[in-house]
Formats: sequence, C-alpha cells, structure tokens
Amino acid sequence: MLGMMTLTWAWAENALVLSIGIIDESGAKPRPPQGLPISFSGKLKYLRAALRGVSALKHLQDRGTSLMDELAALADRRNALIHASIGVSESGGLESTLFPKSGGTPARKKVSVAEAVALNIDIDKVSDDVTQFLLSVSKAFHR
Repeated sequence: MLGMMTLTWAWAENALVLSIGIIDESGAKPRPPQGLPISFSGKLKYLRAALRGVSALKHLQDRGTSLMDELAALADRRNALIHASIGVSESGGLESTLFPKSGGTPARKKVSVAEAVALNIDIDKVSDDVTQFLLSVSKAFHR
C-alpha cells in the first residue's frame, strides 16, 4: 500500500514539474531569479505565482489554486506515513512514528488500514486532477 502511494504521488509531482517546465519554456517568469523550484512546497509556490501572474493561465486560477491547496493538505497526511517509521502497535494496529527534522519528540499516531487506504484513494484522485491541470497548462501555451 505504501509503495503504491509513493508511486501515485510521484506521478502527481511529475505532472507539477512538467507544468512548471511548460510555463518556464513559454518565457513566463513568475518566480524569483534563483531558479526553478526543487522542493514540493517550492513547486506549489511557483505554480500559485504563475496562476496569479501569467495572463495565459488566468482562466485556470480558481481551479489551480484549489488543486494546490488540496495537494498541500494531502502532502501533510502523506508525510505522516511515508516519512515515518511504521510499526504494529501493542493492540495490533498500525502506528506511525514521525521523527522531527530538527530534533524534538517523535510524534506517534495510530493509523488504521482504512485510513491508509482512504489516503491512497485521495492521492489517486488528486493525481488524476493534476494530470488534467497539466493538460490545461499545455493547451494554454500550445494552441
């Protein structure tokens, strides 16, 4: 299940990268001059700026902004599983232990299989939406 979640997320993030590439290749420069984004949050920030500042994408602003919000929320849910240590709790359920980047106390959370399946389904749906967004970005610059 975690493997499929990782692959599906990778497809969605790849569609974001392709969208950024299309925008950048078009000559539209909605980003600061330090270069193209590498981090996931940087990609969302770049795309939000492009939706606000690139006239060819104005018609996608509402849909795109909503999609970026959904991706940000899913990233938080996903990270709690993907970037954590998963084990079986004493009661037999799954337990996620997320270790903070800058030290501190690890966060433990019980995770049901149903919750993990629901997250996988949500990621699958948003991956389809991101692909449609990519096609819309492409059409905006390649009519």
